[in-house]
Amino acid sequence: MNGNDTNENPIPPTIMPPPLDMAPLAKPPSNWPKVLGILMIVFGSLGALGNCWGVAVPFVMPFFRNMMPKGQPDVFEIFDDWQIWIVGNAVISLVLSTLLIILGVGLLKRRHWTVGICPYWSIVKILVVISEATLQYKMNVDQMQTISQQTPGMPGINPGVSSAIGIFSFVVTLLWGCTLPVFLLIWFKRSKIRTETAAWAERRSIDAMENV
Repeated sequence: MNGNDTNENPIPPTIMPPPLDMAPLAKPPSNWPKVLGILMIVFGSLGALGNCWGVAVPFVMPFFRNMMPKGQPDVFEIFDDWQIWIVGNAVISLVLSTLLIILGVGLLKRRHWTVGICPYWSIVKILVVISEATLQYKMNVDQMQTISQQTPGMPGINPGVSSAIGIFSFVVTLLWGCTLPVFLLIWFKRSKIRTETAAWAERRSIDAMENV
């Protein structure tokens, strides 16, 4: 054995693995635009269906009147006095419901313009809900008084009772109708949400520049 064998069979150099990519992982997109967008589409669709009935009231009321037995109190008489207000509120609410569906679709697609329109929609919706709740209160009180007057032998309804029922319907209508718009006002005022949604506009600008 020769002392130079170690020089003839050198040890191969150690192969170092490539450096790991230490770049931070991309943060997954938040899920709230999808959830909130779907809720807005659902509530907008339900509202549109209900408001279509309000618009159709003048056309279907004669049909229901003819179905009532003779001698029965005309429970639909109250609609004659409030018909213009019912239809007017229904038309405005139908437009708002349709706009809510459009905003929901825009939110699903993460469009920045939804952030600017939602607060204005919420303010108008709250005003319309207050109008609807007031109309509902007055109609309930008038309807109970009209029925008691049309029914022979039936004692008149205590004004305090009719007012209490009217106030209850007013509160329920107000709470139900204002829940979503108040939530949207608060949600889109949060600094975290405003920062996130601002990035949507920047992302679309970058995509538009890349596609040029």
